[in-house]
Amino acid sequence: MSSPVIPLESLRDLLKRSTALVLVDGAPRGTAFFVDDRRLLTCEHVVRGGSFAVRPWDGGAGDQEPLAVVDIARDEAHDLALLTVDSPRAAGSHTAVVLGSALHNARYCVAGYRSLSGYAPALETPDAAGHPREEGPGRLQLLELRNILISGGLSGGPVMNLDTGAVVAITRLSHDTGSDVGGAGIPVAQAFASFPVLLPYREQPPVEALAWRGQLKQQKWEALGFTWEMASTVNLYVAGDLRRWRIGLEREGQSPDDDITGNKLGEEVAEALFRWAQRRRVRDKAEVALLGRLLASALFPGRVGEELQRLALADSTLIRLHVEDGSELADIPWELAAVPGVNQGYLSTNDRFQLTRALPHEGGDDRVAAGHSTERVLPVIAQPSEWADSYPTIYRTRRQILWPKDGVLRTNLEDCLRLNGIDFPGVAMNPRYSWVEERMGEQAYAALHYVGFGRVEDGVAQLTFVEEGDPQWVDVEEVLTAAGEHGIRLVVLEFGMAPELQELRPISPRNLCSRLPKGVQAVVATSYPVHPRQYWRFDSGFYEALGRDRSTVESAVQRGRRLVSKDSPVDDAAGFGWFTLLTAGRTGVRLRPPIADRQFLEQGPQQAVRRPGATHHSARQAGHGFIG
Repeated sequence: MSSPVIPLESLRDLLKRSTALVLVDGAPRGTAFFVDDRRLLTCEHVVRGGSFAVRPWDGGAGDQEPLAVVDIARDEAHDLALLTVDSPRAAGSHTAVVLGSALHNARYCVAGYRSLSGYAPALETPDAAGHPREEGPGRLQLLELRNILISGGLSGGPVMNLDTGAVVAITRLSHDTGSDVGGAGIPVAQAFASFPVLLPYREQPPVEALAWRGQLKQQKWEALGFTWEMASTVNLYVAGDLRRWRIGLEREGQSPDDDITGNKLGEEVAEALFRWAQRRRVRDKAEVALLGRLLASALFPGRVGEELQRLALADSTLIRLHVEDGSELADIPWELAAVPGVNQGYLSTNDRFQLTRALPHEGGDDRVAAGHSTERVLPVIAQPSEWADSYPTIYRTRRQILWPKDGVLRTNLEDCLRLNGIDFPGVAMNPRYSWVEERMGEQAYAALHYVGFGRVEDGVAQLTFVEEGDPQWVDVEEVLTAAGEHGIRLVVLEFGMAPELQELRPISPRNLCSRLPKGVQAVVATSYPVHPRQYWRFDSGFYEALGRDRSTVESAVQRGRRLVSKDSPVDDAAGFGWFTLLTAGRTGVRLRPPIADRQFLEQGPQQAVRRPGATHHSARQAGHGFIG
């Protein structure tokens, strides 16, 4: 199958949109290019002087206001500089290049602001032939460029491989500024070595490079070593109390930003907001929408909201919420927060996001094991017969919604698992805890799905099993620990509304657990008691994603919440927000491996295909002039 033709003029236009004129003390000096929304690469010799700014080309808007450079990281030995500018006005307002490490004998396009006597600097994108210079095996030094006039102003500009579409070098020097004998560029591989903050872009380009993916198409994109789906991860750190709280932001693979104080609502107003959110009574849609916007403003103030809107340009964005251990902020239903910058929709139901609460593992190990030893689920339902006549009834207009019988509960869960191809031994109805523990030890299970009731007694979270028709209360910590010891990596805990005359204090996220036991990688729990019709809706979407579609737990929980939000069977517009996901680790947990992984497990590993271009060192060349 022939390789698709790259639309050269479209790529040339993207290269222009990624390029900027460097201004030193207000005067043109050279060229730089965006590698994400706020960072640009250029040559170090271009940014020597006083104050610095860049003016993006931006589709020909040469009179656009310059962006002030607020930070410069320098590597003088290799003549490289990484500039950081003020935040853009809106997410997606800048286009960034796709960076590549491999150098070949190939055709290249050079972009830059060439200086001509009597004319203002203007952007040019001439073509050139190029080949790599190597100091030794695998040690790139420069990309030699031929058949091109390289003169003042081109320094720091991007050099794009016309065969692959990747920017692989930074224009640095000219062999003769008066002829077309060419010059040379610094390999991007050296930029990765000089500025480790850019290393994630070797594996996945920033969201600002999405337009390049659209032009290159899937075959060319994956030939560069990138996965077709672009995913992003953001870690949010919440600390403080109901009156004063702090939000910290960390991009995956990068250092955390400084803490960002939440909106200054005033202490009484802030506490009133959070107390309102904690009431958890049945609400109508308008009330939930208002609460969602207020929670979003508390969770995503200022730069945090801007960064999230930027990352949301990706195909999917995983938000990992870290709440300070013991903080009452853990009991806020953050799952009701709206999508920032959007007038409607919630983070916990939006199909472009996955929202999880991140917890450490006991012993400090937060890594997720890669193996898929089993896909079997152990389903357990506990409905003590002692309470049979006191289960709550929901009253709707002109009709009643009765609590379902044991057989209906069992059939719904069995059908949900069976229809989505999930292996299970049959639902255990009203078992003793000792029976459940024995089953976990006798067979290998990937997941434990519990349906029943929970409470907090003397500060300890407990769930009920059944012994001779009576409730048998067991600490949640004991159950989770046993599950982890027996190899169960996913636990689902669905707590129903308390029976009448039973004073069961609901289990909140703060009471449930502060760390996940060793072995347990994800817990899905209702943070407030729900009606069976609500967890039936949730389970339908959850297991469809986990089983039929082989999705991650994060994606499956989003789908389950979304079904609950679209059809509220008991007039609880906030019901989707009671389904909370707790995870430990950096990658998605799956009940069933993707098809490709299953083939790998059954057929054995094949020879790995490595991406071209490792990180190398290059050296300054003597006898050549800078063309700044």
